[in-house]
Amino acid sequence: MKPLKFSIQNIIILVGLIILAILSIVAVALSAAALSTDKVPAPNPSYTPNLTSKKAPHKYAVPYSPPLTYQENRGTCWAHAMVGVMQHSYRKNGIEKKFLKPDEYVPFSIQAYAISIIKECQKNDATMKICKGLNNGPVINSTSDGEIAWIYYLTDLYDKLFPSELCPYLPTDADEWKCPKLEEEIQKNKNPIKFDVTELITKYDVDETKDLLREKNVALGLSVLVWDNKYFVPCSANGADDEGAYSPLCKAFDERVACPPSITKVQDDDKCIPMAQPGYTMDGEWFLNTHFEMAGGHGMQIVAYNDNWKTKNGEKGGFVIKNSWHDQIYPWNPSKGQTRGGRGSHSIAYWMGETSLWNERMVCANAHNPDNWLSCTSIASGPTKSIKNRVAQRVVQRLRKNFEEERAANMTNEAAGPVDMCLNSKYINEIVDVMRQPTEFQCNDAERYGCDSQKYRYFLDEITYDENGLATASFVSILKADNKTSGKFVVNQVPPLLVGEAMQPIPEQAERLKNDEDNCGYYWIPYDVLRASTRNGGTWNAEHIEIDWDDSSYLANRDKYPGKDYSLLEKSQKKQKEWHFDGPLPHAKRSQ
Repeated sequence: MKPLKFSIQNIIILVGLIILAILSIVAVALSAAALSTDKVPAPNPSYTPNLTSKKAPHKYAVPYSPPLTYQENRGTCWAHAMVGVMQHSYRKNGIEKKFLKPDEYVPFSIQAYAISIIKECQKNDATMKICKGLNNGPVINSTSDGEIAWIYYLTDLYDKLFPSELCPYLPTDADEWKCPKLEEEIQKNKNPIKFDVTELITKYDVDETKDLLREKNVALGLSVLVWDNKYFVPCSANGADDEGAYSPLCKAFDERVACPPSITKVQDDDKCIPMAQPGYTMDGEWFLNTHFEMAGGHGMQIVAYNDNWKTKNGEKGGFVIKNSWHDQIYPWNPSKGQTRGGRGSHSIAYWMGETSLWNERMVCANAHNPDNWLSCTSIASGPTKSIKNRVAQRVVQRLRKNFEEERAANMTNEAAGPVDMCLNSKYINEIVDVMRQPTEFQCNDAERYGCDSQKYRYFLDEITYDENGLATASFVSILKADNKTSGKFVVNQVPPLLVGEAMQPIPEQAERLKNDEDNCGYYWIPYDVLRASTRNGGTWNAEHIEIDWDDSSYLANRDKYPGKDYSLLEKSQKKQKEWHFDGPLPHAKRSQ
């Protein structure tokens, strides 16, 4: 057989035919796929695939967040979250339509609206069916324990939201029904605030919640089952709890259990005190430790996210949460149901990584948080471990140099002791004001920890943390009688929140270091913590409430609505404090 011969022309024709055949096959396949898509419905028609997250910005914050409100000693977190979402929507709408200036906002009466909502829930069988839960507020006739989403279903309440001036929020359950003029104002029918809730969107997924926050550009409600973290404090099995080796809590609590294998003990036969602590730090970061348990539901607001923020516990990425709690130390006594511990928060700018730590302390000093305490004994002897910023170190070094020069000029040749600078009020006051950190502390629970502020002054030496997650805080004590004799006091091996329960800044310094209530109040919940909580029996969801506000709802339009009474609105409208820093140094101003 003779070998086949192909000319270049024949080869070109053959290749062309092959390409045409391939293109025909692809076209048929694509047509089939299109027909298949038209005929076969999606497995879940209500689900919209997340197509934007891969290209989404790594951080985002909604604008115009008004100051937080406080639920105090009541279970009304749901009402504060619901009305908080409404206040934000109202403010954003007002600013965009030029009805409000950018620094103006209107707080609504949470006291009045919580009353109206519970009464509306109880009005008839249909509304009770909307609101009824397991021993929740409408069932037990209380404003405690409700749901943010109720506002979408209770449509008769869209003209019954009043400004805060109608009745203030009262701190205890004993006064939960007090709002003397509420019914009178409802009957007058002259309330200018009117709105319509047109949509409720709920998300249960981190990425979809981030997309929703960006799309709507307004605060979202957050309903979450929160948790307590368990700590195990080693104690002697025979009751011989030497204070140098064991925690003072060993003498305060009788309960003992076998220590988990992960706990490092002083003696092999040690037993442990199991101690449940809230699932957040005094820095406002929620976290899960190895041992945790679900504690109850809580309502808050999501106002931002940052994929790059990393917590002290190591979790990267999370939501910025607007809470309804005070920044303070609460009494800790489990036998009386007092288990809040210490609470602290930050500004949105802090969590977004858009301000320096020094700037942040001007706004949210969190002076009650031991992580923010300053060791003046270290200042006296050299650069303090508590001051990380080099410029701040130079400020303190200048103050120390001035102190030493003045001391040398006015005193004997006696060598300066480690606490001499701590006792000099002139320089300590300047350090406190410049650094926005406390330097002197007093005993907050003498009976449990054995301190005595009547007899001694206390200055922080250092705080360390062990492998069990427990903190040990060492203090220099100075005898008040001679303001000279020094000793040592230690809060040994306690859960970190309890360092603040044991000792707190002296009142003179605490008063000067208060947080700005207009801009603090924001917590951080890591994405991974929400996911881990869900895997272990927890639950959470984010809720967008779409609200259309009537133009009559704004004081700027009162001349257009002569039949409405704007007196309460006029008295309630406020201005929010704003902070502006030129750079990372809060006290630095450029000369002109």
